[in-house]
Amino acid sequence: MRRQSMSAARRCELARTAKCKCRCGGLLHGKMRAEDPAFFTALPKDDPHHALPVWEKKKPKRESVLPLFEEAY
Repeated sequence: MRRQSMSAARRCELARTAKCKCRCGGLLHGKMRAEDPAFFTALPKDDPHHALPVWEKKKPKRESVLPLFEEAY
């Protein structure tokens, strides 16, 4: 299952658009279960509106830091 953004899940739950544009396929469109971002992260992983917190989505581009040159001149 592809990742769901928190904003897409909130838009769908609150029915801010006429049609569902997220991965639930309209099953949960406008259900208004909650508006709190913590609700979407606490949902089980098989729920279509389960979303990862923003800080877990972003991964660093590289894991090692470039070495610093002591003799720059």
